[in-house]
Amino acid sequence: MIKKIVSYSLVFLGILFSGTSCSSSDDNSGGVKKGSASATVAGSYMGAYDSKEFNKLLVVEDLGNNKIRMSGNDRTPIEMEVQFVSEHTDHQDVMHKTGELAGVLVYVAETKTLKFSGKKIMENQKRIFFEGKKQ
Repeated sequence: MIKKIVSYSLVFLGILFSGTSCSSSDDNSGGVKKGSASATVAGSYMGAYDSKEFNKLLVVEDLGNNKIRMSGNDRTPIEMEVQFVSEHTDHQDVMHKTGELAGVLVYVAETKTLKFSGKKIMENQKRIFFEGKKQ
């Protein structure tokens, strides 16, 4: 489990640092208009839970206001807030909102892949580790 947490953290840091860029543009519009982070990440993903269950479906619903609900198989649905990695570039990469209790989410727009490592919040809730590609 420690290896998974470390690997997800490294992926997150890699996306965080690769999501920054410099621009020679003199446009001071204050950021790029690109819709909401929750709409960007919403969709159906095919992938693996816990590296044991393959070809499984995870559905991510856009609840509005950058909130999503993830559900799939017999897992307890999880709601969380998301945000773009950077509001100042045209990258569509999405991550969990800072301080989010539900877990760590990373969506890479270029490859349309999602990684999620969830925390157990309720006693009867199953932990979710998911890695998959948007369908």
